[in-house]
Amino acid sequence: MRESKKIEILNFEPKVLVDLIKQLGTDSTCILDITDEIYLEKKNGHTYSPSYCDRDIEFWIETYKLKYYGGSWQNVINFIIQCNSIFNLKIGITPFYNGMVPIVKTYYKSNNLNYEAFLIEYGNHKSKKPPTDEDVLEWIEIYQDRDEGGSVPAIRKYLEKLQGFTLGETTIRRHIKNFFLDGKYKNYFDDDLTYEEWIEIYNRKYFREVIPLDPKTQSHEYILLHDINNNQYRRVFVKDLENPELLDNIEGFQIFGISNDLQPAKLKFNLLEIDNPRKSLEIVCKHGSVIITPDQYLFTIDDDCNIIAIKGCNLKDGTPILMPRLLEVNSNDEPLDLINCGKLITSNNNQYIEQFGRTAYRYVEKSKNLGIILGQYAAEGTFPSKYQPATIISVSIDENFIQKLQPIVKILFGLDLRITVRRVTKCKSCGSKTFEQEKFNICPNCENGKYHEYYELGTKTKLAKTIFTHGFGLDHAYSYLKEIPSFIYNAPKDCEKGFILSYFRGDGSRRDYRDKGGTFDLNFETSSRRLAFGLNFFMKKLGVILSISEHQPPPDRPGSKLMYSMVIRGSSNFDILNSYFDSLPKIDYSTSDIKPSVNNQVFLRKLNTELHKIHNVSLRELSNNEIVPKNAAYSATQVKRRSNLSEVLLLRTLDGLKNYNLMTPMAEKMEKAFRHHTFTKVKRIIESNISNKYYKIYTDGLGYCCGTSFVYIKSDIIEDSLENTNDFMNSNYSSFRTEFNNENNKYSCKK
Repeated sequence: MRESKKIEILNFEPKVLVDLIKQLGTDSTCILDITDEIYLEKKNGHTYSPSYCDRDIEFWIETYKLKYYGGSWQNVINFIIQCNSIFNLKIGITPFYNGMVPIVKTYYKSNNLNYEAFLIEYGNHKSKKPPTDEDVLEWIEIYQDRDEGGSVPAIRKYLEKLQGFTLGETTIRRHIKNFFLDGKYKNYFDDDLTYEEWIEIYNRKYFREVIPLDPKTQSHEYILLHDINNNQYRRVFVKDLENPELLDNIEGFQIFGISNDLQPAKLKFNLLEIDNPRKSLEIVCKHGSVIITPDQYLFTIDDDCNIIAIKGCNLKDGTPILMPRLLEVNSNDEPLDLINCGKLITSNNNQYIEQFGRTAYRYVEKSKNLGIILGQYAAEGTFPSKYQPATIISVSIDENFIQKLQPIVKILFGLDLRITVRRVTKCKSCGSKTFEQEKFNICPNCENGKYHEYYELGTKTKLAKTIFTHGFGLDHAYSYLKEIPSFIYNAPKDCEKGFILSYFRGDGSRRDYRDKGGTFDLNFETSSRRLAFGLNFFMKKLGVILSISEHQPPPDRPGSKLMYSMVIRGSSNFDILNSYFDSLPKIDYSTSDIKPSVNNQVFLRKLNTELHKIHNVSLRELSNNEIVPKNAAYSATQVKRRSNLSEVLLLRTLDGLKNYNLMTPMAEKMEKAFRHHTFTKVKRIIESNISNKYYKIYTDGLGYCCGTSFVYIKSDIIEDSLENTNDFMNSNYSSFRTEFNNENNKYSCKK
């Protein structure tokens, strides 16, 4: 049991008590010293009720506004009783919740405020009156609207936008059905339809909210921030840096980048400037893409193995671009706290969150099981719509697999999920009605129209929906906006392993073409660029080089978005992933590994020449003595034939030279360029037609990682055009803090 604490409160309000309950729990005692002068003054006023003081009445109103703890007068009374008990307060309340209503109405009337609008905005139960015929008629008209209607979720969306609240989907459907059963439809419309006939005519199979893709502009490009104090990561847009939440605490965040001594590192922000709108360039590379302005710089390599800056407008197809090989991340094994998902309650010394009578555990361990559930959720789950009650965790044709997931969710969260059997009743290609044949549905018109029944693991409870969105730091989104929950980025290894394997089971596949002269690879497919960003970061943590390509969706998925194919191949990658995947092939490094995006043959020739001059030895002699791989000597001595050395063999060559003290200036440059970094290659450049704000990011290093490719973008802190690595390494910078200047619309910095 913790010791008693005395806390001085200057601004006394219900939110303060909620925060104290969350922090202290119920196993602590806390003495409150209320020094709020306004509150103490109003404690003596009885303007609206002779029995209850003005400040207590205002306290009721503020409590009603609280999420999860308010929303009804019964909740208000329960919360105040709890606070009076825990904190030894003497906040006055009526014997029954309905006794508060006339007093609060008097308060609102005396202050010329709208009590009904207050209930609509903050109440859980906005209206207890049954809908009138006029209400139901309005719903029907919305449903029949060809542009905005066609489904009950469309009605709910309209009502919420119009009046700030809505009834449940089942309730709306029931009242509409009764409207037809009572024969009222024909009184307002020319057609005498039954409910079933009406549904058949006006139903739209798919109701979709308008959620656009992320704009491909520099302001909306992805970066990954590290919260230093909490050791947490989060994906944000570049434009989000100007939000007060981030900008006011910018000194507490870091971004991955390249330091002044050419090492991958977490960098601090020095300055953010917002410049005039400009068009953007999407640089599509072999290992992802990045969106920049034509005036921004990336890093490439010249024939002398110098890392140099290259302007966006000067990039061409085939240009090699520098990116990190490995990103080091410290894990965070603190349990996931779901306190933002409901009201905190305590039972038998265990803490739970509660919504509408349903409970779940407040704390969730970052275990392998959590990784498994989140991997399936990212691959096969449905990120719930704001207007749809269902949350689908996983979908599979493997009933045994779904049955294994169900108890895992119960153990992790305390949630009861159900398994539902589904069938494809309409062909996805031609739209024809299918017929059942054992566990399949067959399309009579399509040769490949055979669909296996599948199993859904999900629920319709609001608590589960809240946990799998807000609890994980996610938004309501479609598949093309899915992303990895940010706390997984630095979760413990077991949780990370569970996520990777589970996601691969959903959206991954093994492709083996070795018997046809091809290669073996692991392939992931997604329609979400955000998910591609997160998965590539996962691989960067492990040191795995992941290629990313874009392609159009298959013909049987009309209306689908652009697809992203993420491929892992090569011996060095499989060595890293052997502890994650079973039965990966054993491939000889001398014959097959990751193909480099840089022509390193020219470097090896110059290295061979330097070895002759400085150490009187050649790569051929070193390879004969097994100091360096044979392929290194072969590549360096080829004159007419281009022969690139794989990256793993290039690093082994440098290891051999270091072990025998045979380093040369070229070897030193190659060490800095390839030991902790690698290169991707520009495949094409797409110019955007949209002009948007241009954000200049200044860091205390040479550049920062950005985009799904995580390539380095040159930090704007460097004013001069950089020509070689010496320019980079001799630069020294001071620290700054950011301030916003309203006159020129820029963030300035001070030492």
